[in-house]
Amino acid sequence: MNHITIDGIIKEEARMELFREKDGTETPMLVFLLLDTGAPFSKKRPTCIEVNFKKGDAATSIYPYMKTGKPVIVYGSLETKGSRDPRYYIAAEIVKFMPKGDAA
Repeated sequence: MNHITIDGIIKEEARMELFREKDGTETPMLVFLLLDTGAPFSKKRPTCIEVNFKKGDAATSIYPYMKTGKPVIVYGSLETKGSRDPRYYIAAEIVKFMPKGDAA
């Protein structure tokens, strides 16, 4: 498993989805796009990556605050979905808000 810590800003309003577990139960999952602008003074182009946060009550409680432009730090594992055209996403374990001036 590849763990990653990344900071950036929320690119689009977050949405809540229901994730069906293997046992058939449904868990609320927060889904949003994170814009990573890279290190300061980097010539890299900004990168967007989908973040999935399935911590039930935590995901539901932070959902109202997940607005476009809000700076966040995400810790989780880098995963892929799809077999023909795989896409990367972060399966988040922790999502923290940052003060406005700290976003890279």
